[in-house]
This record gives sequence, structure tokens and C-alpha cells, in this order.
Amino acid sequence: MAIDRVKVRKEAEKFQASGRLDKAIDCYRMLVDDDPKNLGLMNTLGDLMAQANRPAEAADVFRRLAIAYERDGFAPKATAILKKAVRSAPDDMDLMQRLADLYRQTGMIRDAVATHLQVAEAFQKKGLVKRALEEFGKVVDLDPKNLKNKIKLADLFNKEGMKDQAAAIYLEVAESLGMEGKAAEALQIVDRAKAMTTAPQLFLSQSRLAVMANDYAGASNALREGLKANARSVELLEALAEIEIRGNNPDRALEALAQVPQLPEKDLALCERALKQMVGAGRGEEGLRLFSPLGRELARRGMSDTVTRAVASAIKEKPFVEAWMYLAEVAQQGGNANEQIYALQNAHQLASQAGDSRAMELAKEQLASLGATPDDQPLSKPASFQTSAGFQALGSAGASGEHTRGGETEIDPLKRLKVDQFVKQGEAFARSGSNDRAVEAYKQALTLDPANFTLIEAICTIHRQAGLLTRVQQQYLQSAQTVHGLGKPKEATFLLDKAEQLFPGSTRIHRRTMGLPDYNAQAPAMQPVAPASPAAPPAPAAIALPAAAPLTYSPDAIIPLDLPDLDQAPAVGTPAGGFNPSAPTPAPFALPPAMDAIPMPPPAMETMPLPPMVEPLGADDFTMPPTPTVPSPMPPAMPPTAPVVALPDLPPLPPAAMAPTVPAPFTPEPFTPEPFTPEPAMAMAAGVEIPEKLQDLLSDIDFQLDYGSPEEAKAEIDAALEQFPGHPELMGRAAKAEEKLQKLGHGSKAQALGEEDFANSFFDLTDVLGSALEDSGEGEEMHDATKVVDKVQSVDELFDAFRMGVEEQVKGDDYDTHYNLGIAYKEMMLLDPAIDEFKKVLRDPERTLECCSMLSICEQARGNMDEAIAWLQKGIQAPGFPPEDSIGLRYDLGDMYLQMGDRSAALQEFRAVHDLDPDYRDVAAKVQ
Repeated sequence: MAIDRVKVRKEAEKFQASGRLDKAIDCYRMLVDDDPKNLGLMNTLGDLMAQANRPAEAADVFRRLAIAYERDGFAPKATAILKKAVRSAPDDMDLMQRLADLYRQTGMIRDAVATHLQVAEAFQKKGLVKRALEEFGKVVDLDPKNLKNKIKLADLFNKEGMKDQAAAIYLEVAESLGMEGKAAEALQIVDRAKAMTTAPQLFLSQSRLAVMANDYAGASNALREGLKANARSVELLEALAEIEIRGNNPDRALEALAQVPQLPEKDLALCERALKQMVGAGRGEEGLRLFSPLGRELARRGMSDTVTRAVASAIKEKPFVEAWMYLAEVAQQGGNANEQIYALQNAHQLASQAGDSRAMELAKEQLASLGATPDDQPLSKPASFQTSAGFQALGSAGASGEHTRGGETEIDPLKRLKVDQFVKQGEAFARSGSNDRAVEAYKQALTLDPANFTLIEAICTIHRQAGLLTRVQQQYLQSAQTVHGLGKPKEATFLLDKAEQLFPGSTRIHRRTMGLPDYNAQAPAMQPVAPASPAAPPAPAAIALPAAAPLTYSPDAIIPLDLPDLDQAPAVGTPAGGFNPSAPTPAPFALPPAMDAIPMPPPAMETMPLPPMVEPLGADDFTMPPTPTVPSPMPPAMPPTAPVVALPDLPPLPPAAMAPTVPAPFTPEPFTPEPFTPEPAMAMAAGVEIPEKLQDLLSDIDFQLDYGSPEEAKAEIDAALEQFPGHPELMGRAAKAEEKLQKLGHGSKAQALGEEDFANSFFDLTDVLGSALEDSGEGEEMHDATKVVDKVQSVDELFDAFRMGVEEQVKGDDYDTHYNLGIAYKEMMLLDPAIDEFKKVLRDPERTLECCSMLSICEQARGNMDEAIAWLQKGIQAPGFPPEDSIGLRYDLGDMYLQMGDRSAALQEFRAVHDLDPDYRDVAAKVQ
């Protein structure tokens, strides 16, 4: 039954004013039941219940109201409501847990930690230890640097009888204290763990604490003690090998690695470092004797190439005969005869220099068994004898950065421990949902170990899960630049390839700057009918037909080629009017001496040169012409990449050549054309060499000509001509670019985007559009919109065309997409379009505060401080929002006043923020 809402509302206000709260509550309950979506009335009802000392009912109303706000995506409002609910029912642990989760979602970490601690202590008092452990675990994840909370969690685990978990946390705390220089406190915590466990982790932590004190002997003793309790523990043996290498005891390191069961491939890096250390100390033969069993076992398991690479790198500075003989043995195990011959030739050469006749004879005998001799031309160095090849062991790299490759020095142990600390913090932040803080922790670790691919992937994974593909690409690019600066071009190429897979074409400028090869750069694949000689034309006449097969003549039969672009295709085949079997066969002409002869066609089949065409032929164009036409002879066609060259006019054929031919025995009438001089673009057919750098430039230019902008292609050609003046390949492409520009109706402006502008202009707008452009029935319209983009020649025109397409596709009330577009434009510093988008979103009352903040930021970036302040004030004064929601706007307003020198106005705003939340950012310091 409908109610008179106006009347009931007046009665409720009347009862409320007179202090009759129970009556007022009844009236507001009627209004809420009649309109359950009116959240404002529900809030008023909850406040009245709290005033009337009905806390349970008030908490229930506030709970429903907070859930509604949270469901609609208004986490700050839900947080404010839950605060009131908790005040009404402080013993309701469910409300407290919900409030802590909302604090975490809104970035109020300190409040979240305090609330979780409060809940944990409440559970602990009630004897609910397991639930208390869960809450303390959340506290540790939110604030991994707080060691006191970790110790509380470990104590709880110990009390519950969960010794292993308690010991692991104690040891983690001990290492953190050691990193802070608190050795005494760290040892006390280790003593607690000793009473609980003898697991390898205990002795690893002891060794790390010793390393922090630069006591490698103590670290070694701790690990050897651990091996007594944990025989053949892989973790302890690997750590012992590392410590012995650091302590200049490489023989002990190899002895420790020999005890590792099924030695993993990644441990070859330790073997190589130990062997290299012994070779450098003049103990190469002893080191090889210790390493040989390990290498043979790995080679037997199919890792002979890796073993070869490690040994070759270790002996690179001081090679000796026994090492080369051992490499020959490993190559034989791997079944690689070329590597075996290469190693034996080097062994024979060194033995000859040292006068070791026995080794010379042994190497000579083994070479003879392979059909080679020491005097043979030395083989080129096989790939396995090269040093490391980029991120080889990425799949096995651990989070601690143990991804170093053979032959390289691993990062300092103390630095690696710091990396471990940051990684653990990042993992904890990620578990708690604090992605920004997790990324920050991983980046701190990356500054210590910039070539750690595991850390790079951890950062990219967080961005990828959040849908921020542009940030993923930027991380790959930044890391590529960093590792390239460290002298690791292969790793840089690997990272650039990862970025290229996300956004094709986005790394070309970076590759050029670093001098790295293009992504997946390959020579153009040969056409199926292309002849073997580069000068021979890919004409149908060059296809050898089976002798017994009868020849049939039809238009379809003489167009067997799949030509990608008639503008680039060789001029072969059929005249524009079609094929006429009764037309006379033209006489052959002499070729220039440097060119191969063109295969002659079968007697009954003729081919006529195809004149240059602007548009490709359609099916209707192949009609029988009324009279036969005699084409002019032409030189051999160029490869598909070369432009068509205009040839000089030739004199008319003699009358004999004009006479009709009979398919009888074919006897062509020879004639000699006018002297022919190849034009510059044809020089490639004669074997002009292209430098590797020019090949990379030509690849970029071809990409622009085929898929991009002729203007940019022309600009790249002009830049390339400064380095390679007058090169025929560049001149040919310049002519093609001019031709395309003329077809578009304007000359070449040659005003391409600079490299720096191009690099900064790249932004993936598909990240922010989401699925707004993927509604059914709109694909055809978007296809039409992209046609506009194909015709633009500058960034401004491209962006205008993009905005036109977006405005046609995105609905006016799709505030999420408009808001995301505004954010994208702002990040690209396209402030005017960003402001337009945010003003559109202002129509949504729920986004008022967000839009006012964004508009203020944009106006501030434009230098309009008055407008920026006005937008912040408008957001603060917006009706319908609790004061807590505008706390960020007030802080920004105070900061802006401070920048303008108005300290009194700034202090007023900061005090208002401090009254709402004393822990908000650094407002306490600003007020003081």
C-alpha cells in the first residue's frame, strides 16, 4: 500500500525535533521500506537508532548501507558508514573485519593494521587462536617491516604448537635485524629458533648473519654443522659452495657441489666460477680433475653444450691442453663431431707449442679417427664455445636473483640478502592487495640487481593483472635500457622483444638508439615461383612444365603468381587488354653482360610485358582485345623490393617481327636493342652490397611505405640519405614515397615526428577503452572510422580522427569510459581533451569529487592556479558527501595554497584535514 511520503517525512521530522526518537524511527522505517534504494534515508534511520540507544539495530542498518555503497563501488562512503557501525557495535568482529578490508582497499594501511590488530587481540582473548593467527598474518602482510608484529605472530604459532612456522618467522626477523646492524638482537632471535627446529633454514640464516659480519669462516662452519643434521641438503651444499668461492677456497666449493644429488644445470654457474678461480691461480689441472665427474654426468644427461660453454669460459684467459682434450671428450658424448675436431685442433696446437709429444700424438690419433688432421683449415668457433647467450636460465631463476649466467660474477652476498628482504616485502604487499607498495618494493630490489629477470617479471605481472599493459611495456623498455647500459645487449634484446610482443612496432626507436637488431628481423621470403638468380624475372615463362603435359591457354593459366602489391610487382605476364593467343611473339633481345639470360618461353606460348599500372586488374579487365598489340621489349624485371624503372623508348620492331607467327618450329629473329645502362635502382641486380645498418633502415622505411605514413617514410629516407648519400635502394624508395604522396593529393611535407616525440607519444588507449568499443553491431562503424586514420599524415590529425571515432562509439552516459579516457589524455599531457572528458563525467553525481580533483590537476598543469583552486573548492562544497570523502581535496588545496605562498590559508586546510584524520599522510608534520 502506497504511503504519502511527504506527510510521513514531515511527521518524522516533527517527532525528531520534539525528541520523540522512537516515533521518528518508525516513520523513517516506513519511508525506507517504501523506497529501499534511498540510501540517504537509511543513513538517517541508522543515526536515529544510535541516538535512541538501540545499537544492535543501528549496526544492522549501517551494515546494509555499507554493503550497498561497497557494491556500487563507493568504498570511501562504505568505510565512513562502517565506522559508525563499529561505534554502535564494537564487539562485532564481522563488522571490524569488513572495516579493515575497506581500509586496505582505500589505501588507509595504518588504519587497516590497527583494526586487524584489534580483531586479533579480541580473538586471542576469546581463545580463538587460529582466527587470531589469520588476523596477525594479515597485519604482517600489510606492514612487513614491523618486526614486533612478526614476533607476536611467531609467538602465537609457538603457543599453538606450530614450531616450524614459528621458527621460520623468527629466522626472518633475525635476518632483518642483522640487515639493520643489530647483531646481538638477531642472535637472540636465532636462539629461539634453535630450540624449535634443525631445518636447513636455521643454518642458512646463521650463515647469512655471519656473511653480514664479513665472517666467511663462521658462515662455512654454520653450513657444515647444518649438513650433519641435514645430509646432502641441496640448499646447504649450494650455499656452502658459494661461501667457499667467496672465501677463495674454490676446491672446497667443487667438492661441495660434487655431493649435490643430480646436480641441477643452474649450479654450473658456481662450477664455472670455482674452475675459473683455480685456473687464474695456476691450479687449472687440479680444478679440471675436480670438475670432470660433474661435467661428464651433466653431458650424459644431455647438457653437453652447457658444460662446454662453462669450461670454455673458465679457461678463456689461460687455456691448457688437458682442458681442450676434456672439451673434445664432452663433445664426443654430445655427438658433435665439429666441436670435437675444433677442441682437438686447439689441443694439438697448444701441445705443439709446449713440446708435449704425447698429447700431440693423442690429439692427432683422435683427429684421424674423425677424418681430420691437425693441418686442416681451422674450423670456425662453434656456438657452444661462445660465452653466455642472454637470459639462459630464466625459467629456473629464483626470486632471490640467482639467475646469473656462466662466467659472470654474481652480485655481492650482502646485496643479495637485501634483495631477498625487498622481495619478501613485495610478496607480502601483493598478498595483502597493496599492489602499488608491492611494485615499489620490487623496484627497490631491482635497483640492487637490475638484470634480475624474475624481479622484472614480478613487476610486470602485477601491472598485467591490473590491466595496465602500457606500464608493462614501459617496464620492459626501462629494464632493457638499464641492462644495455650494463653491457648486456642480448638481455636488452630479450626484454625489447617482450615489449614488442605487447605492442608491435613500439620498440624500433629504442632498438635503433641502442644499436640492436629489429624484432624477428628476417630476409623477405622468396616467392614460390621466384627464380634462383636474383636477376631473372619471376615470369610464368620461367616455370618449367612437364614435357608430357599438354599446354592449355586461358587467362587463369597465365596468372599463377600471388603478387602482394602490383605497385611493387615485376612487370611480367599479360598486357592490360588481356591475353591473345593469336598475337605475334616478339623477338628476343640481347641482355647486358652482367645479367643472366631469361629462359625462353615454350613455342606455343607468348608473354607480353605488363605496362606500369596504378590500380590492380579486376576480373572484368581480362577481355579479348579486337586487335593484337605488339609490346616493346624490356629488360629483366627487378626483385619485388625494387621500384619499377622507366626504360628508354626503343625503335619499332622490323616488319618481319610484326608478322603473325605459326606455332611451328620456333625460330626467333634476333635483334640488338639500343645500348642499355641500368639506372641506380637496378644496381642491386648487379650485386651492390647493402650495409647491415642500411638494411635495418630499409626495413623501417618499407614498413612505413606498406602500412604507415608516406610522409614519415619520406622523412626516414631523407635522414638515411645523409648517412648513405645517393644509395640506389634509398633513391628508389624515395621515388615510391613521392608517388604515394602525390596519390594522396599533396606533396611531401617531410616533417616526420622526431625520435624523442615519437617515443613519448606512444600510449595504448585500448587499455582505457576496455570493451566500450566492442558492443555488438558496431564493428562495421569502427571499421569505417579506422579508414579515416589510414589517410591522416600527422599526430594531430591522427588524434583528431581517433577522437571522432571514439565520440561516435562511446555513449554520452558511459561515464566509466569517459573517465578512463580523461585519465589517458592527462597522462599524455593532452590537457584540453582531458578536461572535456572530465566535465562530461561531472554529470554523474557519484563521481563529483574524483572529477573535481582531476580537473584541478589539469588546470594546475596548464598554469591556471585560480581555476585549479576553484575546482577543489567546488568538490569540497559538493552536497551529499560526508566530510571524510573530501579529505584528499582539502589536503591538495592546502598544498596548493602552500605553493602559492598563502601559509594561513594552507594551515586552515591542513588543520581541517588533521581534525578528520590525524594520521592522514604527513598532515601532522604540516600542522606543526
